[in-house]
Amino acid sequence: MKKIKTTVLLFVMFSLLIITLTGCGSSTNTVETCVLSNEQYTDKADLESAAQPEDFEAGQDIYASVRFIESPLGMEYTGKWYMDDTEVKTETKEMITDKSGIIIFTLEADKVTAGTVRFEILHGDDVLFSKEPKVCYRGQRALSSKNINRPKRGRNADMKKNNDPFEGIFDSFQDKALPTEEQKEKMLNYVLLENRLQDNSVLGKVGRWISVYPWRFAFSAAAAQAVVFTLIFGTEYTNLVLRMFGG
Repeated sequence: MKKIKTTVLLFVMFSLLIITLTGCGSSTNTVETCVLSNEQYTDKADLESAAQPEDFEAGQDIYASVRFIESPLGMEYTGKWYMDDTEVKTETKEMITDKSGIIIFTLEADKVTAGTVRFEILHGDDVLFSKEPKVCYRGQRALSSKNINRPKRGRNADMKKNNDPFEGIFDSFQDKALPTEEQKEKMLNYVLLENRLQDNSVLGKVGRWISVYPWRFAFSAAAAQAVVFTLIFGTEYTNLVLRMFGG
């Protein structure tokens, strides 16, 4: 009976170890937010509050601002752009920050033509995210807006616009909230400095992996310890574990 219990316990421990190690190597969806727009979003709050346009105008740059989580420094992601199911651009970028950060992929204006654009994010061969907005002809959206819901212009509308005392105040607040060129340069230098200070050795990468996936490390270490101790001490160790659980 004790021999059967020992065999079953060893099998369970070995299975847990295999499952844990397989989970550590598998790809999880690390895309938290993705917005396709004619603007770039490098701030988390701006990206989360940004609205996703339903369509774009041909001949203009399209930016995919993507925030990733659970992504160690140097982790690579690939962005693929399609026009009417034809691949037009592929670019691979890596994380310059640890654990989380924003990567911006760009589709240049000369590749944005009339039709349907599709953007995919891949890690290895796994597609983590896909989005497919519509691309309009140049001027098509503007013409549609002119014919539908055309605003009424007149003397009263012009007077209301000119007499709004808060418009200039809000505009000034918005301008002051934006970072200056000097502040942007300082932020870029800080990011580059942090990147240079990162330990890219094998031990450093292992340490970052442990900090990103602590529960996986703990579970793997516990399962490995149980298997090794059982192989070393044999039934004495398994009997001790079984007695602890009332076996």
